[in-house]
Amino acid sequence: MIRTPDAFGPGVTVLGAEVEVPEDAPLQDRLLGLFGRDPN
Repeated sequence: MIRTPDAFGPGVTVLGAEVEVPEDAPLQDRLLGLFGRDPN
C-alpha cells in the first residue's frame, strides 16, 4: 500500500520503486534500496 501513488494524499509519494543493491551490501544500503533510494 505504501508504494501506491497518492495513498497518503494527492501528489504524496512516500516510497519509490525498489532499487536493487548487492546482497552483501551493508544493511543501511539495502534499506535505502528497499525504500526506493539509491545508496550511492
